[in-house]
Amino acid sequence: MSVGLDPNLGMLHADTDSRPSLACDLMEVVRTHVDEYVLNWITRERLRREWFFEERDGNCRLMAGFAARLAEAAPGLASAVVPVAEAVAKALTSHRKDGLSLIPSAEPKRRRPESFLDKPGASRALPLVPRVCARCGRILRKGSDLCRKCADADLPKSFGAVLVKARMTANGEAAQTKRAETQRRNAEAVRQWNPDTLPTWLTAEAFARRVVPALQHVRTSDVSSCLESSQSYAAQVRAGERIPDPRHWVRLAELTATEAHPIEEQR
Repeated sequence: MSVGLDPNLGMLHADTDSRPSLACDLMEVVRTHVDEYVLNWITRERLRREWFFEERDGNCRLMAGFAARLAEAAPGLASAVVPVAEAVAKALTSHRKDGLSLIPSAEPKRRRPESFLDKPGASRALPLVPRVCARCGRILRKGSDLCRKCADADLPKSFGAVLVKARMTANGEAAQTKRAETQRRNAEAVRQWNPDTLPTWLTAEAFARRVVPALQHVRTSDVSSCLESSQSYAAQVRAGERIPDPRHWVRLAELTATEAHPIEEQR
């Protein structure tokens, strides 16, 4: 109606009561958008029984909740039809010598409510289809197929194969080479470290009594960067379960802003 066409005068669909046949004609052009949206939906989320209602004659109706979710795509599909309607109106008008539209559009424009489609170049995108769990339908983050609860239910079945794969990875040639390089680098660092550079106040007792409790307020990633170690080892050091090599004590004390106590410094 906004481009001067009568939606009830169809070309491909037969004219019937209470059906805009021309609107059905123009929507056929963007049917692929609808198919893409629906197929993208059902590949991510299973259809639920409560979304449908089967009548006695066999007709299947959509329930209100599911129909409302599908209707969210209506503005995007409407904006996709706009260039199609404009092209049809232009094609029909081009055959008139006076350049006038076949159907006056001023009267319908006054009667219908204002829409965002009236603005030049207006368009709406189709809503994003959420990724949900293939079993329970819970919304997931990108890249997941099952939620944590459903995935945990499958752990006993796949734990054996995962354990074998983990052992092969941990004992593989690449892991052995990396482990040997790390041990060599640590041994070289211990050999080059001079114990005399350690402050007199920073003893094993002072480290356990002052630095370790202060590590509770430091992030594990910062401790890992300071020690140049893994996150698991840094977490154990931060929790006081592991005592690192004395060559790391000064950097950890600086990380926690631990300074020498005057009495301890005199001792």
